[in-house]
This record gives sequence, structure tokens and C-alpha cells, in this order.
Amino acid sequence: MAEAHEEVPRVVIYELISNALQHPNADLMMTTSRAIGIEGKDGRSSKTRQFTICIWDDGEPIAETLKKAVTSGRAIRSQVVSERDTFKIRANHWTPSSPEMTSHSTPGPDAEPEEFLISSLFSGISRRASDYPMDEQVGTGLSALYRSVIDTLGGTLAIRSGLDFVNLKMDPRSTSTNRRYQIKAERIGTRPFMGNLMIVRMPFR
Repeated sequence: MAEAHEEVPRVVIYELISNALQHPNADLMMTTSRAIGIEGKDGRSSKTRQFTICIWDDGEPIAETLKKAVTSGRAIRSQVVSERDTFKIRANHWTPSSPEMTSHSTPGPDAEPEEFLISSLFSGISRRASDYPMDEQVGTGLSALYRSVIDTLGGTLAIRSGLDFVNLKMDPRSTSTNRRYQIKAERIGTRPFMGNLMIVRMPFR
């Protein structure tokens, strides 16, 4: 569908680059992409292909940035939008405070790093919220990104940052009036990943 594919440069690539440019202490950004065939159940390559876009920056980890703002007494939410998305969490090697988070959630100073990372997807969440409390555009980038990638293009969004890897996809129960997503959040090892890596995977024919 031509209209959907137009979102790749207009929303996906734009938001990926804009997000990377805003990370504190980021001096380097790299991007790559590839298209591959997806094998069918019989082992043969099908007509379905997958297009992957990756963008990495060497900035401060996303969760660390938000946690620093909260522990220093700064607000990280600029607004609460009327629409509410629900995220069902599948946690590995950490324990969430709740099995679900919604886009209205705002983590406190005692929240787990994974909860800060997940909340970075929510509209209105940003380390700059205190500086621009009335600006409706602050903190909307990643919510626009996952809705475009998942809802419009039928893909998935993954983030590798700090000790964490999260992967976001559509929940089968999701509807146009009740958007639901499944998010696998895994804590990996004890040595933090350098920078932030965003991975977008989209099917195309």
C-alpha cells in the first residue's frame, strides 16, 4: 500500500535520526539497513521479505538519562494525552512492578531501568519535559515511531541500551480503539551496551 510505505521516510527514518541526535553526549551516529527473504514453513524462500533499519549512537543510555532527571527532581512528563496504549510486559532476569504498563504511566525514582526504557516510548515522556512543560511535541517521537512501524507497517521495534534489550510488537487483542502491545524486556549480563541501538523490522512484498 503506497500510502503506508510513504511513512518509512516521513516518520520512521525521521524519528530514528531525531531520537539519536537528542541523546546526551552523543558524538557519533551510524545506520545500516538490509532486505532479506523470509523462509516459509517448507524451508523455501517466500514472496514475503523483511526490511530492517538499524541506527546506533554513542550517547548516554536512554533509561539512565530519564532516571537521572527523576532523581534530581525534574519532571519527565510534559503532558498526559487522552489516548492510552497498553503494554503487556514479558520480563527476563528482572521483576517489573506490574505485568502491564500504559502510556499514561510515569516511572518514579525507584523504578527499574527497564521500566524507564519502556516509558521512553510513551507520548509526553522526555528528559526535556521540565524545560518545555507546555510543548505538546516534546516526547512524542518514539510513540509516533512505534505506532507507524507496528500499527501502520506491521513491523516490530527493538531497542538495545544499557543492560537491556526490549522488543515491541502488536498484541493480537489490539484494536483501533484499544491499542495493545507485547513487549519482551530482557536484562543482559552486567556490562552495559555502549550507546543506544534502535532496530526496526518491517515486512514488504
